[in-house]
Amino acid sequence: MSITPAAPPAAPAVESTLSPDIAAAPAAGPPAWLWPVLGGAGLLLAGLAGGWWIASRRRRDPDEEQDQALVAAPVVASPPTPGPPVRTSGAGGAAPAPPAVPPAPAAQPPSPAAPAAPVTPPPGPLVTEIRPLRAAIRDGLVSVELELYIQNRGRESADNVRAVLALLGANADQDAQIAAFHGAARMAPGSEPFSIASGGIHMLKAQVSLPGDQMRVVTVQGKPMFVPIVPVALKWYAGLSIRTLRDAFMVGTVPAPGSDRLGPLWVERAGEGFGRLAAKRYVPKDVG
Repeated sequence: MSITPAAPPAAPAVESTLSPDIAAAPAAGPPAWLWPVLGGAGLLLAGLAGGWWIASRRRRDPDEEQDQALVAAPVVASPPTPGPPVRTSGAGGAAPAPPAVPPAPAAQPPSPAAPAAPVTPPPGPLVTEIRPLRAAIRDGLVSVELELYIQNRGRESADNVRAVLALLGANADQDAQIAAFHGAARMAPGSEPFSIASGGIHMLKAQVSLPGDQMRVVTVQGKPMFVPIVPVALKWYAGLSIRTLRDAFMVGTVPAPGSDRLGPLWVERAGEGFGRLAAKRYVPKDVG
């Protein structure tokens, strides 16, 4: 007789009473012993990676420090390199080239000569100056027309003043001739007397002449010329005494620009006239 097992009764449906805040149980995963093994392997790999990073960092640090030092260090110009060695003359060698000669400075134009200082007038209260107007050589006579200016720089009036003038020609004996004139002028009558108050100026017009046969001519490059010299003498009363003044002037044409030398009177141009004249004080050498 067979026995057939009876089927188990069906389980009744049970509604879940789980709270929605409780998560469902996790699904079945790897065995529990595997987690510690994986954790240890991860720590080992992390340690190896850290050691490699530190080692490589240490290898790069010197280079980086050197780069930073190069960046921070100031740039210093290198010293100039020496030139090629000097080649000396000898066997197989050429003579050294001569040093370069600096160019000569540009030539400066010559500075104009300083004009000569005016000659100091003789000491005393009266001072004379002449202004030549005309000079002529004709009819056997040499003549010079001029204006004589006399200034009284003293504190007292100069009374009964008389002027004596003459005409000479420049020559080797001119100083002796001027001294002889001044020696004789004391007794010469001279001009009409006049007075000059302190600080005043008196002007006389005069003409001095010389016979043509006494004209001292100097020849320069075959051309005759005449250089007039006009000595001047004054005498006047100062209280109870008589005072005198000795002076002399050289006459010629107006100096050229940049010069202070008078031009001579060329005898061959006498018929054409001598143009503008000028005068400058002359001091004989024996007077000083």
